Amino acid sequence: MSIFSLNAQIQQAGIVPLEDYVKYKTYDNLNIQDVTYFKDINNHLDKYVGTWTGTYDNNTLTL
Repeated sequence: MSIFSLNAQIQQAGIVPLEDYVKYKTYDNLNIQDVTYFKDINNHLDKYVGTWTGTYDNNTLTL
C-alpha cells in the first residue's frame, strides 16, 4: 500500500518515472503538458560517463 502512496506523491509533485514516458506519449487521456519532468527514479539507466562542456556568458565549463 505504501508503494502506491509514494507513486501518487511523486506524480503529484511533477516527477514521473521514466518508464511511464511511453504511456504519456501513447494515451490521449494522459496530458504530457501537466508533467514537470520524467526522471529515472528506479535507476534503469546507467550513470553518465564522459565529459560535458558548456558555454555561458563567454565562460566555458567542463565536467
